[in-house]
Amino acid sequence: MLTLLLSITLGCRTRTEVPLGDSSADSMDTVESADSDCTPAEEVCDGVDNDCDGLVDDADEDRTGGSIWYLDHDADGYGDVEFATLACTQPGGFVADSTDCDDVLASRHPGATEVCDGVDNDCDGLIDGQDDSLSGAPTWYADSDGDGYGGAATGDHACVAPAGTVGDSDDCDDGDPTVHPDADEVCNDLDDDCDGLIDGQDDSVIGAPTWYDDADGDGYGDAGAPLDACTQPHGTVANSADCDDSDASIGDCSAGWDDGTICSSRFGTDDGLVPAWSGGCDTTAGFTSYGGHCYYAVTTEGSDWDDARASCVAAGGSLAMPGDVSETTFLYTLAGGTSFAGGCDDDVEGTWTWVTGEPWAYEDWVSGEPNNDGGIEDCMELRTSTSWNDIPCDGYLRAYTCEFE
Repeated sequence: MLTLLLSITLGCRTRTEVPLGDSSADSMDTVESADSDCTPAEEVCDGVDNDCDGLVDDADEDRTGGSIWYLDHDADGYGDVEFATLACTQPGGFVADSTDCDDVLASRHPGATEVCDGVDNDCDGLIDGQDDSLSGAPTWYADSDGDGYGGAATGDHACVAPAGTVGDSDDCDDGDPTVHPDADEVCNDLDDDCDGLIDGQDDSVIGAPTWYDDADGDGYGDAGAPLDACTQPHGTVANSADCDDSDASIGDCSAGWDDGTICSSRFGTDDGLVPAWSGGCDTTAGFTSYGGHCYYAVTTEGSDWDDARASCVAAGGSLAMPGDVSETTFLYTLAGGTSFAGGCDDDVEGTWTWVTGEPWAYEDWVSGEPNNDGGIEDCMELRTSTSWNDIPCDGYLRAYTCEFE
């Protein structure tokens, strides 16, 4: 039988087809055999089966050459030098770069930005402030006066605050520890709280002196018209002593005020018998004018000296203080006889003073008085129409007269 062999050359291999009906096969089979034209050589990375074994490049374990590829576990584009492979073609998960210093964290690699976090982000061996390429470090400002606020002109970038610096730059005077944004604005011609406003310009100013309208120009102000200001406003005065700011002839009403500092332990309770003084001398309310002063007498003997004093002060005055014998007679008569007056020596025995602190320029004691009988006579009464006596401050009830300026 005639056998027809059809030979087809495939590269360095020959495929021989055997026709159907041949005694050696029931169908067409393909058989590969070495092509006598394929000369085996060293397998290299060129996309050809150099050593005629049917395997090309990376498929051939005998291949030589190729490139070194490094595992990029965190997929940041940089590989780990400790895990490398040699291959003609880049394997999946591998890269040509081997400079990653942490192949677990994708945030750490040579292309990363160095930030303040205590690690070497950009793999240059320098951490945080050691690295000149550091980015995003906070700015610190010198706090020269130690008030907790820094000056804006002294900023420096660092991960950790350098000694003597703070994170705030709002101090408007870093040489004065009393000047900073949290300071109180006071009257001193400075912007204490660094808000650009000085003294009275600033609504937050504290401690400004109080001024009072002096509508009648007599030098005494109206207590009902106060104004706080660092600088004295026009038409005001520093006192509130005027009891009638519409009448310049009526001026200082505060002279003789009993503030409780004289004989301070001798102060009782208001008995409610003295009406509040509103200025002037309203005779319809029981007040009496004498010698330019106004008086009110409580003629019932229901209070001791301590309570009489407190009652006069509560009404806006003080216990009456006779300045001469005529006034002694007037007060004695107004009260209806023996009555309390505003003298005491409770602070220093034998040193008599008026409760207002006014000068002790006149006295008229009963003969042999004051004698501090029993060591407890520290307060004054008008014993007669022309003379005084010392008496215990409590336990003895008398009439009394209040004086209003």
